[in-house]
Amino acid sequence: MSVPENSALQMAEQSVVSTVSNGSLIRGQVRNIPFRLSVTIPLIGWKLRGLRELRQGQLLLTGISATEDVPITVGDALLGHAELDNVDGQMAVRLTSLA
Repeated sequence: MSVPENSALQMAEQSVVSTVSNGSLIRGQVRNIPFRLSVTIPLIGWKLRGLRELRQGQLLLTGISATEDVPITVGDALLGHAELDNVDGQMAVRLTSLA
């Protein structure tokens, strides 16, 4: 899959470069920096007082349907969207679109 020149992937890479001390890394070194992709699942109807009332085993309702895509981000940059999946009993995300 080819990625457009000004893609979210490049924006995320630029974001990593700008946070590295005084930008002294060369591009090849930047490509080896580990990073975290985050999948965000919105939870509905939460108030701060609800944090104190959380209990183990509590079911938290999401603001999305089971078939709706969820955003994938690198830092503050949106990379794309994915659907949640189950692979051999392990939670997985399947990339459905790039930003």
